[in-house]
Amino acid sequence: MLRCTLSGLIPLMMSGKYAGYAESFYEAETQHFQAVIRHKSYYLLRRLPVSISERLILPELPSLLSSQKKNGMWKVKETERITYDILAALKYTGLFDNLYSNGSLKYSPLDYVRDRYDFYSLLIKSKIYQKNNDKDIYAKTVVTAEILNKQKDNGSWDDTVTSTVVNIESLMDMDIEKDNSSVLRGVEFLFRNLNEKLDGIHTTAPYGLQAGNMFTTKDRIKEFTSADKLKPEWIPRKLCFRTMAIIPDTVCLVLLIRLGMENDKRVESALDNIYHLYNEYGGLCASNIKQPFL
Repeated sequence: MLRCTLSGLIPLMMSGKYAGYAESFYEAETQHFQAVIRHKSYYLLRRLPVSISERLILPELPSLLSSQKKNGMWKVKETERITYDILAALKYTGLFDNLYSNGSLKYSPLDYVRDRYDFYSLLIKSKIYQKNNDKDIYAKTVVTAEILNKQKDNGSWDDTVTSTVVNIESLMDMDIEKDNSSVLRGVEFLFRNLNEKLDGIHTTAPYGLQAGNMFTTKDRIKEFTSADKLKPEWIPRKLCFRTMAIIPDTVCLVLLIRLGMENDKRVESALDNIYHLYNEYGGLCASNIKQPFL
């Protein structure tokens, strides 16, 4: 589950400028970080500082290891995604190799995913186990082509910041280079939708707050629809997109930092804005930032 305060703290913690505040962010918002585990949102762990991700997942290890199925997977629904998210979190924190070598991670999912070529099965094979045969390599080109074919002439996917970010990240997971022309066109779309001034919205009208340098298109409800369609694991809420567009903005910042663009003045200003909002209103939730105005 992704909510505004945590979503905003993640790019700050990833940035060179604000990474030094990571521990103080964690101490101030412990409940938000612990919610990552409580809601089994393991995909978020590979976006947090390694030390914090390790701190969160270590108490969960006995439960995770005991709930792995004999086919090496977790869960029945969305089994490929959830399995990848768990294994990727273990890999990211440096726990995977030790668990694998000492036999604590009893089952391997490789037999289960061997002849599966969906997005997450390919990631399990390539990113976790570094197992790529010719069929896997071909399947990655097919998945990549399917993503590229959905890109619009304006560089976006679905005409939203949210969808564009998600699809560029998927391309990167499929090992597309950062300087690929489609990635660059997508980034240009994102920067065209950097709002120097953005009104906070209550229900359908502005309520008085203006924030600077926020990434979102004008249609914030369409941004929510994109998230609901592409990232249901976020359990998105309209309020998180409509009030101040925190989630489209901050997931965009995560991507731009991953692309090595943190020193771009526009990215730096957007990070500064998130930091200012967090400090000024005691959080990034709609209830935080609207309270002084309503």
